[in-house]
Amino acid sequence: MGSKAGTIFDDADATAIAAIEEINSTSITRNVEFAGRIVRSVAGFTFTKAQTLNQRDDSDPGPKIPGSIGTYHTHAGEFEPTDEEFSPDDMVKATLGKEVSYLGTPRGRILKFTPVDLLSEFDQRFNPTGVVETLKAPLYNSAFERGKLLGRWRVDRPKTHDAWDVIFFTESDAVWTQGTGQEKFWSKGGGMWWIAGDDVIIRWRADLEESWPLPLRTQKQVSLERPGNRLIAQKIEGPESNQRSKFSIAA
Repeated sequence: MGSKAGTIFDDADATAIAAIEEINSTSITRNVEFAGRIVRSVAGFTFTKAQTLNQRDDSDPGPKIPGSIGTYHTHAGEFEPTDEEFSPDDMVKATLGKEVSYLGTPRGRILKFTPVDLLSEFDQRFNPTGVVETLKAPLYNSAFERGKLLGRWRVDRPKTHDAWDVIFFTESDAVWTQGTGQEKFWSKGGGMWWIAGDDVIIRWRADLEESWPLPLRTQKQVSLERPGNRLIAQKIEGPESNQRSKFSIAA
């Protein structure tokens, strides 16, 4: 599917939402920021194709062009709390440039920052540093996400180049296995899982916990292992192939 860059939209917000939704999943998967510009023309609004510096915490929308009224960018894929909001640098750049700024977050939020100079005189009195609005928030059904989680997931830890399977059960417990054939049902260890806010939390032991952000992405789920490692998981089998009764503790 090609980019919608150049497509005419009725307003700037709709343009930014389309631009961010087009690139955000790639930004999360590659764990780098992307950015581009929102442009006004006589026919309406459009956006420039997203570009990247291949950096986790920086991006460049490109030079300001005729009709540019703002920028959009993403916040990569670490799922840290600070990735869900505009950074101070984001807001300073927008304020100095007197441009609206749009942000796509790892969890799927789309935010808009309007610098104080672009507000009406009335609004400036109550918002001396500008205004942040949420244009779109992720929607998910907890019961549906629980059902999507059940079954076997292949998990990779890129930092250490190793992999394993995690199997989630309805009883809110989980096991991890390595191997194929009958060995794939030999549990190497167990833990508990639950949903807390916008995350599935998996606790293997007191000092080892994983955070899988919702909504779940069965083809490429980017998650955090605490302390400090990024995980990438893919669902490979449903619960019907992984009944709890099939599993035993490996010798």
